[in-house]
Amino acid sequence: MPRTTLSLLLLLPFLGGCGENGDTASTTLSPPTQPVIQQDDEIGPVQAVQTVLTGIQDGQADVVWEYLPPTFQTELEKLVQDFGTSMEPEIWKRAFATLQRLLDVARKQKTLLIKNPALNLEQFNQAQLNDSWDAVIDLIEILVKGELSDLQQLRTFKGQPFFSGTGTRFLEQLRKLSAQDPEDPLTSLDTSRITLIQETADRATVQIPTPQPPDSKTPEPGIRAELQKIDGKWFPVSVADALREIFRQAHELLEQLKSQNLAQDKQRWFSLFDEIDQATKTANAAKTTDQLNAALVLVQLKLMQLFAPTTPDGKPNSTTPGTDGPHTVVVVIRGPLDDVTRGNLIAQLRTLSGTSGPPEITTSDDATTVILKSKLAPRQFADKIPFGKVAEFSQARSLITIELDDGSPKKKTSPPKKSTTKKTPGQDV
Repeated sequence: MPRTTLSLLLLLPFLGGCGENGDTASTTLSPPTQPVIQQDDEIGPVQAVQTVLTGIQDGQADVVWEYLPPTFQTELEKLVQDFGTSMEPEIWKRAFATLQRLLDVARKQKTLLIKNPALNLEQFNQAQLNDSWDAVIDLIEILVKGELSDLQQLRTFKGQPFFSGTGTRFLEQLRKLSAQDPEDPLTSLDTSRITLIQETADRATVQIPTPQPPDSKTPEPGIRAELQKIDGKWFPVSVADALREIFRQAHELLEQLKSQNLAQDKQRWFSLFDEIDQATKTANAAKTTDQLNAALVLVQLKLMQLFAPTTPDGKPNSTTPGTDGPHTVVVVIRGPLDDVTRGNLIAQLRTLSGTSGPPEITTSDDATTVILKSKLAPRQFADKIPFGKVAEFSQARSLITIELDDGSPKKKTSPPKKSTTKKTPGQDV
């Protein structure tokens, strides 16, 4: 795993809100007051940060749990328990089975994925990425195969045993990943160099060094983290704010989940899982990057449909043709395109969609795939595409494949005029 990624994982609790080059956080400290003299039995801000980072280095996730203020511990446990009570067991079991199949694709198709231009992995050391690929998948599988996959365990979830068990196994695997890096960023962080910059009764700022290569002659400035006392514990301000927002959004999602009749809606979920599994089989059998990307686009589309808003009776919102939707549409443009022409065609699709959200785009040598929201139903959208011809249309998959004929632009910069030739769409599949 690239050193930068591991460094971010290690320092994640302290990165939010911190300025660059050691500047203080954007959330300023209160005016200094008389410094507080710490009692012998009080853990100060530097020791608190040292304890949690050393615990992460040693692979002890229970230290992370103990680092959380009690109010956050209680909130997290309650949210997980409520979710476990509200989720339909068969749906949850099927979701993790599908997730495992996707991880199997990632493991089997390592070479095609690493070299896939659509994933933009060229920025990483290719040899190191290849060596650590399976270990990264192993890291994710620890969570997939742990307590999170068992709804009954979620209903009685307790943070301390989860962090001590699954959390510690996760950190131990993270240590193995770090050790594969010649610079081993997880152990190169010197927690003894964490220093106190400023402290008041309930606020403090500490300087945390970033992991340094063993042969580094110019130490990096590190970051400054602002801490506050919550339930008597020193805790990063940015992390506290982020957790509160996560809890707020989780409560909203939980209320939406409770409003749905999941038992009645199981068939819709299972149908989408079936389609994802079928696309996953296609991805597993792919021999080329284009074949793999085509399958992964279908997986992505079905995942979007899986989490699309539904009415209380389980039906997707706004699916009637011609309504304001939005509908998810996948357009595959076959043929090589230069950047200018590709941008021009995508702009026409966005205009046709009538929505403002940015599309998701995947490109290869022979095809461009665009996933976007549309106010038009897929059939109407296909009929109005102003370039090329529809070679394939699937209502079930919301998939439109466009062949760029000789009259369609491939190297021009100006928009093509809408052809008056009637399109001949393929049959539904």
